[in-house]
Amino acid sequence: MSRLLVPLVGTDVDADASRLAFRIAAQMNWFVEGFHARSSLTHIMPAMGEGYAVGMMAQFSEAATETLDAQARNAEEVFAAAARAANAPLAADPADGLRFAGRYTQEEGHPADLIARRSRLSDVTVFTTTGRADSFTLGDAMIDVLLAERQPVLLLQPDAAYDATAPVLIAWDGSAEAAAAVRAARPFLAKAREVVVAQVEDDIETGERALADCRNIVEYLALSGIGVRVEKVARDGQTTAAALYDCAKGCAAALVVMGAYGHGRLRERLLGGVTVRMIDAAPGPLFLAH
Repeated sequence: MSRLLVPLVGTDVDADASRLAFRIAAQMNWFVEGFHARSSLTHIMPAMGEGYAVGMMAQFSEAATETLDAQARNAEEVFAAAARAANAPLAADPADGLRFAGRYTQEEGHPADLIARRSRLSDVTVFTTTGRADSFTLGDAMIDVLLAERQPVLLLQPDAAYDATAPVLIAWDGSAEAAAAVRAARPFLAKAREVVVAQVEDDIETGERALADCRNIVEYLALSGIGVRVEKVARDGQTTAAALYDCAKGCAAALVVMGAYGHGRLRERLLGGVTVRMIDAAPGPLFLAH
């Protein structure tokens, strides 16, 4: 049984994430875990010195607790509603034997850290573009899952109409990051009716090394019964991200699989890298791994 992790923060962004997670899990026959990382009071209470009255601290604590309780209730209700809409049973324990099912869990602490830790034994963690942009917690957690935990991430648009049988594009440059993404994405590749390995010509090594890397991915996926079509993509003055998206559009790809932050997150953010451009544009679902 594979597990799809959906981080929940108790705000409006949870509805899209939960709905999309169940849509994907239904096609993959996977288990969905809705995980609410609840902030502890120690993480949100301001630093108060002796000048603050005990009554003021107690009042702030009470108000904060009410907010946290409301977020937890909202997260659980939204996740349960998404499960009902998808006709997915809510299981108390994954060991119950239900494959396409869901479960809501909650822990208290530092939210981004909790989400990152929970991702360690999940097959992929789902984030939405709106969740990443609107929630500092989810934005930080996505980076931690990718870079600190080295776990794969599925980044989705709220209006994504994901079809597991649609073509998938692999952005292949022979790097360790791209290879990690391919390994983690094999269940998605196996469902697709076509898998296209795209190599942007200016970004790959020439000669025997490039040919060997290309043969290697073809042979590796063939061992899983996955046939691929290799396509050389001309940059034609575009950025690598733009060239890849043009290629994805041309082959009607429902998902782009790629390595993330091959040159380091800070360098990519400062100088503009492929990962940053792909995430910022993200017209379609991205499967990312580092």
